[in-house]
Amino acid sequence: MKFFSIAITAFLLSSPSYGLEESSNQQGCIDPATFNAETDYFPDKAVVEESKYWTIEYRKSYKIITNKGAGETYLLYQCGTDPPADEMEAGHTAVVPVPIQNGVAFTGAIHLTHLELLGLRTEITGYLSSTDYLSSDCALDLIENGEILNILNTTDEDALKGLLTEDGGEPIIFKGAWSNVAMFKNQITVSESYENTNFGTFEWHKFYATFFNLEAEANKQYQQSQERYACMEENAAIATADTPKPTLLWAYYSTYSKGWSVGKCPNYYCEYAQACSANILDSTGGNWSVPVPGYDGVFDLSLDEILEFGKDADYWIYPSNDWQDVYSTNKEVLDEFKSVQNKKVYDYLGVGEDAWWGERRAEADVVLTDVCSVVGTSGTEYYKRRWLRNVYSEPAGTPEQCQDTSAPLVTSATPCTKPDTVEDANPNDENPKNDTIPEDTNPDDANPDDNSSKDSSGFKLASAAMAVFASTLSLLSLSM
Repeated sequence: MKFFSIAITAFLLSSPSYGLEESSNQQGCIDPATFNAETDYFPDKAVVEESKYWTIEYRKSYKIITNKGAGETYLLYQCGTDPPADEMEAGHTAVVPVPIQNGVAFTGAIHLTHLELLGLRTEITGYLSSTDYLSSDCALDLIENGEILNILNTTDEDALKGLLTEDGGEPIIFKGAWSNVAMFKNQITVSESYENTNFGTFEWHKFYATFFNLEAEANKQYQQSQERYACMEENAAIATADTPKPTLLWAYYSTYSKGWSVGKCPNYYCEYAQACSANILDSTGGNWSVPVPGYDGVFDLSLDEILEFGKDADYWIYPSNDWQDVYSTNKEVLDEFKSVQNKKVYDYLGVGEDAWWGERRAEADVVLTDVCSVVGTSGTEYYKRRWLRNVYSEPAGTPEQCQDTSAPLVTSATPCTKPDTVEDANPNDENPKNDTIPEDTNPDDANPDDNSSKDSSGFKLASAAMAVFASTLSLLSLSM
């Protein structure tokens, strides 16, 4: 059992903040008669720290975003002002008055979590893909009520006209790299999948915010996530200071290749394992035998190969939804794995099949806490994993029901407490749609309509409050 002497100040600093940050940027159009060329209309600015594939430049009344992944630039100018003539001739991919006035539509569920966290769910007017990939109950409610128009065919101009405002105003379209939407001129490509670090990926959260002048809120959410991440990483290092680091296998059976897709580093899961002070098994460079169709020179592992490679791992994260079927088919061999024998196998079905793919890029600190909890280095007994669930002892979950479609999505994060000391830290302690694309590729690139977030703001707030309450009780008991 882990026993912490808790630093009260650290506890308070690491608690999530649930109110939206007050913005100094304009949240509407200015009166053109009051325009002053010397006024800085964007006092709140996004600062790109880790992302490598987008940049932003600020001027007094406009900002220019460069998307290096897509080779596009976007001119964003304060609504109520005139865009500069020289920039209008510069050939920008999109020219957008901000904050966005005519609503927003998106082509893949990966965009939704960012918008919901920023409190922008009610700004969404269209979802251009199948609702089978959506897991946000609030968004599904809005679609069912007709407040969000669901369009499956993005080349159907008659259907797309339903997204126009009464005076013909066009929405902004957030889309993946492979999406194509007819008719609308202001289409914004999101290239977060190009990033090679988890916070480089999450920093695209600020990218979305710039279109709504919500830089202050995005900066706050990004910083708080970083702080919780750093706290959890420190806890994991302390938990393994005097014990061997746990070993993690990251692998699943691919129905695409008919082989075992096993983790290759660098990749997002390698970064999480390292931060959790776990040793992840890296299949890079192995002489494997199962070719992956369409990926020249990429090979998965045979059953015999993954047995030899991964049988001694302490923990197994199986990032797919079909463990039981795969286990039943290969029981004799899989029973030789240490992780199977000890019932330390986890999939991502904690809140349903789709939430993992839609949410994890926007909640890096929560993924880290899930992974650290799996390998026993989270340093907390009050954390309930969100996505990763033990396939032996925990049932597959379902998304939370929506309580308020107009409320911002509250992060799944719980407070991280920095320990002063750790006594008897045991890394073996544990808290009580099959993906057919190779794991080292990006599901959003392969299918822009990938999955989404099934979250209720009210439920998350209550869950977070309960976590704070439990931690407070712990603090009181430790002080007695």
